[in-house]
Amino acid sequence: MLDYLFLPNTTHGKLLRRNLRIEAKLMLVFCTHNVIPRRGDKMEVRFQEVSVLHMLMHVSPILSVLSVEQYLAQSK
Repeated sequence: MLDYLFLPNTTHGKLLRRNLRIEAKLMLVFCTHNVIPRRGDKMEVRFQEVSVLHMLMHVSPILSVLSVEQYLAQSK
């Protein structure tokens, strides 16, 4: 998961914003302003943001709607 979001050989130690791929940087801006807002240091990427970035970049909306419908059908 980290290899898809970050540049090669940059996932050791702290996860920094400057080491993100371009697509992930754009999605992180969206996340920090709309999904998981924060005021503090924005140079590091938090683990919560990694999971949200991965989900936003890999899961299609149709798939997520279908999985919710399947979950609701199973819970009945």
